[in-house]
Amino acid sequence: MRLAHLLDERHLETAPGTAAWTPHQPLATADADRAALDTMLPCRTNDAELWFAEHTAQVEQAKALCRTCPLQAGCLAGAIDRAEPWGVWGGEVFVDGVVVARKRGRGRPRKTDTTAPAAPATQPASSAPAAPSGPAVAERTGLTTWPADLPELPDAVSTDLGGGVVVRGYPALVEEPGPRHEPTVALRILADAAERDGTHARGVRRLLLAETALQPGRVTSRWTGKQALTLAASPYRNTDALVADLQLAAVTALTSGDADLAPGTPPGPDAVQVRTADSYAEARTFVRGHLEDEVHRAAGHVVAALSAWRALEAEVRGTSSLALLNTLTDVRDHAATLVHPGFVSATPPRRLPHLVRYLRAASYRLEKAQANPARDAELAWRVHDVEEAFAKARAAYAAGPADPVRAAELAEVRWLIEELRVSLFAQQLGTDGPVSEKRVRKVLSPNGW
Repeated sequence: MRLAHLLDERHLETAPGTAAWTPHQPLATADADRAALDTMLPCRTNDAELWFAEHTAQVEQAKALCRTCPLQAGCLAGAIDRAEPWGVWGGEVFVDGVVVARKRGRGRPRKTDTTAPAAPATQPASSAPAAPSGPAVAERTGLTTWPADLPELPDAVSTDLGGGVVVRGYPALVEEPGPRHEPTVALRILADAAERDGTHARGVRRLLLAETALQPGRVTSRWTGKQALTLAASPYRNTDALVADLQLAAVTALTSGDADLAPGTPPGPDAVQVRTADSYAEARTFVRGHLEDEVHRAAGHVVAALSAWRALEAEVRGTSSLALLNTLTDVRDHAATLVHPGFVSATPPRRLPHLVRYLRAASYRLEKAQANPARDAELAWRVHDVEEAFAKARAAYAAGPADPVRAAELAEVRWLIEELRVSLFAQQLGTDGPVSEKRVRKVLSPNGW
């Protein structure tokens, strides 16, 4: 059932001294009051489907929005009365009419502890739920540092509800939007173990950045005049936004472990492994000691990429041949996937230095296409065919259960396709390792076509 219909039947609690709208209220007055009320309700001003989402991050976003609603208490009370079968109501998750800590995706079986010893046969049955096993972890929001009362964040917590039913949760630091859509960090208990590590790493990095961030002026003071002019022409809305993204990218590079280490970046902790107060303190000390230099290193890569991007844009504008119309469109669209607001932190640390090569390859492509448009069209078709296979593989993954290994493979394919473009359109620039259409397709479909 759509939220717009469900909302009309909610029992909404109003502030003391005010009258709640009921079906018996005159229609004109009711319509006017509800029109004004609609502007205050997050479930009216945002996509209604968010409150019935499957993914944990979207569910948490809906819960966070509910906490800003003036009618949260009444909404929750009405949902409990009606035993809502599904969705987020009043900041709580409902499944089959019951409030649960986290919603599991539909179709996924609940896991039970097959290794737990069976209860003795003489043990009397009890209908009362057992106490949580393992250390108790309370959710909290608005974190500004590692919680002082939490020396270690367990990998999992569980509660035996009796009757062989064990509910498990997976604690993680989670990056969430704040009241003004600013990034904040919360401690949450996730329902899916497969989502824990990636979500936790992002939360740890955001928390580290909150504690170690440099003032924008300190960052920009190290830019040369030429660098400042180039960076001023970036797609970011202002310099502060660019500096913030540079710092997030630097923290990511410093806490990615050895797997995604960028050239010149000192090896540091892996954010996934930061699950104790001591390891967080060590990571904070490491980031604070290397952040400024890492930001400056990242800025140098960004300057090179932006210079190549601006040169490519000028070449596209300067080409007027109708025979190259499809090529120009493809080049422009491709460049937009590499350089856009947020591209610095969105690019993996190891790939950031290669952006300039990918953009220069597009320039070489334009130059060659002018001499042989038919050959360019043939090569472009081969790339697009691989990209379509990539899109299908991503869609298939999104429709199934979370799998960190598969997610990492698909993330790498995105950059293998960039290397494939270089190998086809600008071989003289070289590639970062061997690449071919066959190699990419093998990753996309490991079991064959």
